[in-house]
Amino acid sequence: MKKYVFLIASIAFSLSLSAKVIYIKTKGGWFGYKNVIEYTTPSETVMTCSNPGFSRCRPDFAASKFGGIENFNAIDSAVMNAVNESNRSGSIIFNNQFYIRYKYILTKDELEVEVFTIDEARAAGINI
Repeated sequence: MKKYVFLIASIAFSLSLSAKVIYIKTKGGWFGYKNVIEYTTPSETVMTCSNPGFSRCRPDFAASKFGGIENFNAIDSAVMNAVNESNRSGSIIFNNQFYIRYKYILTKDELEVEVFTIDEARAAGINI
């Protein structure tokens, strides 16, 4: 199984504070992951999924941060489709709600993905 690393930054709505969201997938198996860990600090939410196993790599925070697990899954699929079509880097606007920037590093077999709300991307100076 390829090693995937997803780095996703998004806006957190808890306590009206913005926080970075980091999402990392590494060395998954055909049926999922052995280790699925999620934790939150005041400045970020982190989820890591690693090693072959039987657990789904699905974040608990997706419902509130991404507008539902369906959105999170669709974002993940859109990025994977782009990479599979040999688009090693680029950006996607998803449902006019999220700006997604991704980069696949072939030599490391690593995929980094950042997800922003449209407002957050504009505030970060990203020209949409």
